[in-house]
Amino acid sequence: MLRKASGLTAVVGTILTVINQRDLLLAGQIAKVSVLKILLTYAVPFCVSVYSVLAMARERRETSGPGATR
Repeated sequence: MLRKASGLTAVVGTILTVINQRDLLLAGQIAKVSVLKILLTYAVPFCVSVYSVLAMARERRETSGPGATR
């Protein structure tokens, strides 16, 4: 799960970073605030991916557990 989430994070985070911080990256003007923004840009898709997997697993357990109806 974490491997897939990390792969997704690398792709989506990089795309979003290029879209949102392209000018600063090309100018080489990376400040501490920009680094924080970039880290958060990678953190958001990671959290969403992990949350989605955990929510789906929970839903499957609830629908296939004892006493569940299909």
